[in-house]
Amino acid sequence: MGNALLSAIRPAYNRVRKLAPRKIQSMNGVAVPRLRVTDLETDHIADWKDGTVSLTRRAVNPTDTVVDVGGGWGVCTTWAARQSVTGTVHTYEADPRKHEILRETVRLNGVADRVESHETFVTPSMDLPACDVLVMDCEGAEYDILRSLEESYRPREVVVETHGIYDAPTDDTKSLLSALGYEIVDEQKASPYGDVSEDNRVIWGRRRSTTGTDSSD
Repeated sequence: MGNALLSAIRPAYNRVRKLAPRKIQSMNGVAVPRLRVTDLETDHIADWKDGTVSLTRRAVNPTDTVVDVGGGWGVCTTWAARQSVTGTVHTYEADPRKHEILRETVRLNGVADRVESHETFVTPSMDLPACDVLVMDCEGAEYDILRSLEESYRPREVVVETHGIYDAPTDDTKSLLSALGYEIVDEQKASPYGDVSEDNRVIWGRRRSTTGTDSSD
C-alpha cells in the first residue's frame, strides 16, 4: 500500500517541486542552489569536492584562462573564476538541469562576468578554447579527451579527476599525462566520500618546461 500511495502522489509532488524556490547549500565554500525547499535532503556534502577544488585553486593564477570540462553544479568553475580575477573560465556541462544550477551558482557567487558556460558534451574530436589551465571531471571521458588533444594544445596546467570504474584509472591517466609532456605536481583523493575501490583521484600535472626548468608552485 505504501508504494502504491507514493506512486500515486509522486507526479503531483514533482509538479509542485518544480515551482518551489531553491535553497542554498554551501559546497566547498561556494553557495550552490542545488535543492528545492520541498526537498528533505540536508546539507551533508559541504566538502564534496575537497581534493579537486584544492588542486584547482593552487593551479590557477590571477590572469589565467581556464577550461572546465564537466562543470557540474559550478563549484570548481566558481573557484577557478575566483582565482583568475582578470581571466575567463569556459565551463562545459551537458546536463540541462546541472547547467541551469551552474549558471545560478556563478551568479550567486559574483563571478558570472568571468564565466562563459556551454550546455554541451565535450567529445574527443571537439576543439576547446586555448587556455592556461584545463580542469576535467567528466565521469570517465577524461582519458579519451586527453589522448585526443592535438600536439599544439598543451595548457600549462592540467587538473584531472580519474574514474577507475569508468575506464579512466589513475595509473593510466598519470602515464598518459607523462607521455603528453606533464610532470605530476600533486595527487589527492577527489572527494572524502566514496569507496577507495572506485579509484576516484585528482591529479595535477604541469607542462614540462622547454628550458628544463619548471615554474615554481
